[in-house]
Amino acid sequence: MESRNKHDEAPDGTISAKRNLGKSQQELLRLIKQLSEIRGEMIQFADKYASSLHNLDPAYDESAKNLLHYLAFRRHDLRVLQSELAELGLSSLGRSESHVMATIEAVLQTLSQLADFPVQLTDGADALDFKSARKLLENHTKALLGPLPKGRSVHIMVTMPSEAADDYGLVLGLVNNGMSCMRINCAHDDREKWIRMIENLRRAVEGAQAALQGADGSGRTEAAHRTGGAGPAGEEGAPAARRLRPRHRAGAPLAACVRCVRAAERGGRQSAGR
Repeated sequence: MESRNKHDEAPDGTISAKRNLGKSQQELLRLIKQLSEIRGEMIQFADKYASSLHNLDPAYDESAKNLLHYLAFRRHDLRVLQSELAELGLSSLGRSESHVMATIEAVLQTLSQLADFPVQLTDGADALDFKSARKLLENHTKALLGPLPKGRSVHIMVTMPSEAADDYGLVLGLVNNGMSCMRINCAHDDREKWIRMIENLRRAVEGAQAALQGADGSGRTEAAHRTGGAGPAGEEGAPAARRLRPRHRAGAPLAACVRCVRAAERGGRQSAGR
């Protein structure tokens, strides 16, 4: 049986921090440098696009800034970095969406202690802390989807298949079985089908007081998503996407979004749905 090196353990039997968990100081400093550079890019990116937040509801200011930080953060291939941080028992950054800057800074502070190297974080990142981020997420979720259904800890969003346009029973069954949010993927089908899905949802919620409906462009090609077309990718004369503004109504957590498609047809614009 091999004897233990007395320097590998602290007097109380715990592993000594001197081992740096298998990383040399140079490796730790490299991680600090890499994370510090990413953090700096996040701050610059948020500053660059700060003007785009001027017309935002003040209730979403902090969340919007966090989103800008996160977009800058995800521009990097983080797989190797995440693996190295996990080896040190630190956050792999994989669950940082709602408080990305605070997560980066917490990891930097820990690396600083391990490397015995001071890290200065005084350049005004103005980040959400963990508790505030969790509270904002809870508040925004409740404002959008309403209170959680009794006996459930989550809302249920269901992406509609094409059949939902003509199968009222399918939509009714989803509502009766707990669907909180209908999602219409505008990369598929066409506006006539989207409108029929909405009409089926309206019929279903009349007696169930259940659902928020929405349409988004997830799944579109990069070009189609950025140019605003809401029809199938490549379709000639596809209708333009329209921002949805859900509104509350009495007796339901959130009213159905009634304007989901805006048609841009030859000879002028025509509203395609209410």
